Formats: sequence, structure tokens, C-alpha cells
Amino acid sequence: MREGSCPNGLPSLSEPQKRPTNIVNLEIKEAGDARKVAIVSFDSEEITDQEKQVCQEFSRMANIPGFRKGKAPLQVIKKRYSKELKEELNRKVSTTAYEAVLEHKDIRVFSILKVDAGELEPNSPATVEVTVDVEPEFELPDYESFEFTIHPAEVKEEEEEKALEGLKDQKAAFEETDRAVAEKDYVKCSYEGMLDGSPVAEILPDKPMYGKQTNTWEEAGQAKGMGVEAIAQGVVGMKKDEKKEIEITFEEDFELAPLAGKKVIYSIEDKDPRSFNKSKKILKSNKITIKSGLLSNKVNELYKSYNYIKKYELPYITGKLACSSDLSILRNNSPITNNYSRSVSHLLRYQNQGILTSYRTVNSDNPKLTCRINGLEKFSPIRIVIDKDLKIKTNSYIVNNSKKDKTIIFHNSKNLSKLRYLKKKNINLINFEVENDNYFDLKKILKKIYKLGIHNLLIEGGKSLTYQMISKNLFNEFYLFKSNKILYSKAKIKVFDIKKNLDSKFKNNNLVNTYLDKDRLIHYY
Repeated sequence: MREGSCPNGLPSLSEPQKRPTNIVNLEIKEAGDARKVAIVSFDSEEITDQEKQVCQEFSRMANIPGFRKGKAPLQVIKKRYSKELKEELNRKVSTTAYEAVLEHKDIRVFSILKVDAGELEPNSPATVEVTVDVEPEFELPDYESFEFTIHPAEVKEEEEEKALEGLKDQKAAFEETDRAVAEKDYVKCSYEGMLDGSPVAEILPDKPMYGKQTNTWEEAGQAKGMGVEAIAQGVVGMKKDEKKEIEITFEEDFELAPLAGKKVIYSIEDKDPRSFNKSKKILKSNKITIKSGLLSNKVNELYKSYNYIKKYELPYITGKLACSSDLSILRNNSPITNNYSRSVSHLLRYQNQGILTSYRTVNSDNPKLTCRINGLEKFSPIRIVIDKDLKIKTNSYIVNNSKKDKTIIFHNSKNLSKLRYLKKKNINLINFEVENDNYFDLKKILKKIYKLGIHNLLIEGGKSLTYQMISKNLFNEFYLFKSNKILYSKAKIKVFDIKKNLDSKFKNNNLVNTYLDKDRLIHYY
């Protein structure tokens, strides 16, 4: 253990601690040889104050649809993050308790074994039990008078050489090099496995070594890496900033059934030397202490869209659909949901660079596809329409307002008069190839949209386009707005199959599962 450190990530024992004034009582009990239990009591006022602080901290960081960051009411925060709030309250109170124990004059703590705060409740006193091992007290016997018999041992030459090699490995110093990786080099690398187009990390979330590893060490040239054959062999010959793909076929009787007999492609990469660790070096040179990985989960969540688009060179795609209580939509532009739902929809438009729909939706609903939140109108997304044969109505709002709001149409038409008319309307026309079935390849269109600089894309496309996107697993997340209305109109379209596929393809649908007045919002991610 490093000097001045403490096990379990607790504060250093060498750091001075001040006895918190909010502790009512601290009682020490014997719990065996060199072990004690400290019982730390708090009053109800302190627990309530700690709970308020936790709620305020969550409020500042929370991103909740329908509210600006940091502006969600505390009641909403408490309802949505009830489990996380309890865990954080427990952590804060526990921290205060063990810090008091570390500072206590009657205990010389060797290690903290357990901190038990139980179930904490606001407006109620609390008792925390801290179990610690203490430095034992004993008297040494007169060891100088002890007599020992030493028996000679025969050491074989091969044993001596093996021991020496072990000492060499233990004392070896690491030196960074710019050459290609050779056998027996230690390499810091990252890798991720893909099985039939799906990340192995999603198939086996509890077996990360077979799915995705970041900044893991591999001894180059060994038969096995960290659980995956050929990773350690695959890094041989790689250079800094190099990416490589290797193909591994797992044995038919492999212990993990989802991988048994399957061919997995692992992409390996070394960290970019142009930027990797440079900021750390600058900070350290100015005597600034650095702690890494403290908020890694939150950072990954914050940058999930960025990481996705960089990895796949596709836009991060959010889907949106509004339906009635009986899972139906209308063939016209008649509103189904209430004003609260529509406000969230406009917020989604504001959050995305582009909005994609089909000519069918344009012709039937005549939508504006703009953000109409006061003060945010200028942040409306670029409107993108899929219209192979240029069947879009020329009297539609999108066509007649294309000089004000940028509009793109993907087509494969030779209708010269229609093309000239739309060009005069300042519409960006992209002639796109069709596949053998005379339809567009949606994924190729999305690749093109990415190359146009649109990296966050909202889909509002009615049943047909939405269903195609779901069937091809192209949505990263989806917002389903359910009205409390039941549609009796003959002009309705059933969307049971869309709801069923969303429930099947997305593992999570409860991050947002709330009511906007009488409308229900379900967030799939």
C-alpha cells in the first residue's frame, strides 16, 4: 500500500480530520482482538440537511425532458432519482461517520472493514456502525535468547535461473517506445467485439472482458489475452494510433453459449499519442493533483451520442411518434396529444441538428417540422425529406417556406420541371442511388446525412418510415407519446406492431415513463 493511503478508497489516515459538530454521540465497543465497533449517532436535523444537499446536487446535474438543465422541481427529482438519492445520502452520512472515527483520539485505525448506515430517512435520527481493525498492542518476548536450527537446502541450477528471471521481471522498468509492438512487450490498448453487427458488450453485459475493454494491459505474443484468445497476439506489429481488426471463432463447446461456435470481430486500437495524456502531463508539471475515472459512468452517458457518431460515422438517431390510447394515428394532421407533449416534441427538435421524414407524411399532415419554443425558433433543425419520385406537394408548407428554413430532399427522379421548381424554392436536391428493389438503402442515406455534418437526427416519419428504422435497428433512442384519447375515426392507422417492436428491441423503457397531464411519455434507450 502506498504511504498515506487507506484501503477501500477511504481518506488518508495521515490527513488531519476535524470532529464534525453534527454528531450527537460516538461510542466505542470491543469486537474481538484488535477489532472495534464505533457507533456514531446523528440528530434528525443533520440527516434532513444532508438530504437537502443531495437533492440540490442532483437538481443541478439532472437532464429531464421538458425542463431546462438544473431547473426541474425537487419533487420531480425525488420521484425520478429516488433510489440514487437514497444511495448518495447513505454515502454522505457514512463518510461523515468514518471520518469521525479516523479522528477519534482513542482509536488507532489500521483498516476500515465495514460501514453500516442502515436505512436513512429525512427528519429522523440515524446511527452508523463503523467496524475497524485497530493496531494491536502487545509486548515482545525476549527473542534474543531464542535458538534455531538451520537445515541446508539444495538448490538446482534451473530453479536458480527461474528465480532470477522472476526477479528480473519484478524489477523491470517500463520504457515507452515508438517502434512497432514486439513479442513480450506490454501494451496498453482498447478493444471491442462485434457479433453479427451487434456489440458483444450488449449481448454479455456481465462479461466485459469478452465484449469491450478500455486501457487494458496485454503481454504481446501470449496465447491468451484478458479472456479472449488472440487479442495479445493481435497487438504484435501494431504502432501507436493504429487500429486493427482481428477475427476470432470460438469453439463449439465454449463456456459462454452466445459465443459458442460464433465468429467475432474484435477492433483493437492504441491511444492517439498526439493528445493522449498530454493534458495530464501539463497539469502534473504545474503540481496539480489528478484523480481519474471518478465520474466515468456519467461522462460516458453525457458523451454517448458523440462516442456513437465517432465510432460508426452515423448520426445519433432519436425517434418520435405520437399515438392514441388505442395505439393509433390519424392520416391527417389532427392533433392527438396535448400541449405538454407537443412542447417536449419541440424541445426534441431544438436538441437535434436535422429532422427526417417522408413525402407521405408531408403530403398527408403538411407539417412545419420547426421548433416553436419562444426564443428558440432560430434553432430549428434542417428538414430532410425522403422522396424517391418527387411526389411532394408543391403547395406544402415545407416547400413554400424552404427559403426560410433549410430543406433537403433525397430523390431519384428525372422529372425536370419538378426539379427546376424545387430548386427555385432553394431546396437542396440530392439525387441518390436506389438498390435492386428500387428503394433507397436507409443506412446509406444516413451515412450521407452524417457526411453533410448532421450528427444528431430526429425521425418524425409516420408508421412506414418508423417501422423501417426499427426493423433495421437504426434508432439509438425513441420517444413514444400516448394520448388518453381513443380514436374512432375510420382514417386511423394502427401502430401496435411499432409498440411491440420497441418493447422487444430496447432493453430500457423506464428512464422516462411519466405523465404529461393526461398524456403518457415512454422513453426507450
